Amino acid sequence: MRFRLTVKVIIAIVAVGVAVSGTYAGYWHDQSIKGVYSSLTPQIYSLQNRVDARNAQISQLQGQVSQLNAEVSSLNSMVTSTQSDNADLKQQVAQLQQQVSDMQKTIAQLEAASVDGWFVPDSSSCYYSCYVRGAYADFGTQAARSVVLTLTWKNNGAFVQSNTIQLGNLAGSTVAIYPSASTEQYFSIAAPANQLSWSFTWTT
Repeated sequence: MRFRLTVKVIIAIVAVGVAVSGTYAGYWHDQSIKGVYSSLTPQIYSLQNRVDARNAQISQLQGQVSQLNAEVSSLNSMVTSTQSDNADLKQQVAQLQQQVSDMQKTIAQLEAASVDGWFVPDSSSCYYSCYVRGAYADFGTQAARSVVLTLTWKNNGAFVQSNTIQLGNLAGSTVAIYPSASTEQYFSIAAPANQLSWSFTWTT
């Protein structure tokens, strides 16, 4: 029996072959892709691990930043407190400097020449004459120059007379007796006197 292949039959056979061939090729293409994805699994995990590691590093750094910000805030508080302490210290320094200045003034006053003494007549009531003895000193460390002693005689508060004595120079921190000899100094008085006072003048 012979079959006669017409054009229509030939076309149908070719179409079936193409369809079968396409289906077979699609099957092998899917299998190939699955094989590729399967072979890439380690690389995918590696990439994911790198992503996770980066995120962990970012999280760690953010935690460190938060900690550092807290330390900065604490240090700022300490700075503010220190500035307040500095203000208190500056005030204390100013007070101490004022005390030093006051002490230096006091020292200068104490070092300056300052003469005083003690004198006594030989009688509680002098009748027209009296003997006097005494001592005087320069309490400062600086010399007192041209020291002048003034003795003032009174009788019951009423002025009788005054006597001026040139004592000369007196070194600082020095005590001297009057008169310089061991004897008493004689004074003639214009009227009876029962009170004696004294004063000093000097130059530096």
